[in-house]
Amino acid sequence: MSTFKDSATGPDKEIDPTIVHNAKERIGNSRARLLLQQPFYGVMLSMMDFLPESAIPTIATDGAKVYYNSEFVMELTEDEVYGVLLHEISHCIYQPCTQKRRLNRAHHRWNVSCDYAINLEIKDMG
Repeated sequence: MSTFKDSATGPDKEIDPTIVHNAKERIGNSRARLLLQQPFYGVMLSMMDFLPESAIPTIATDGAKVYYNSEFVMELTEDEVYGVLLHEISHCIYQPCTQKRRLNRAHHRWNVSCDYAINLEIKDMG
């Protein structure tokens, strides 16, 4: 497990290795699909490390790595995993997740506004 820590993290817990393995495969399939259907985003994702992290409730990025909760990934459909990965790489592309870009803005409000803008773009992609 990684040591991704943020104000949104919860307690670290053990997750069944089968779930971790299946989530890793599901993410790998969505990454491959993104390479084929959205090459720009797929190539960007191929440069990111993906790490299972039970201390976060969903999926997050620090701009260099993507951390995911395996149980959360397994609750999603294939299309939802695809969309979430597209969302996370968009955070890295537009760099709203970096302190330099955010400046002195409130972290939570900044993140929510970036989520809104990114989700509108993804919706426009179809």
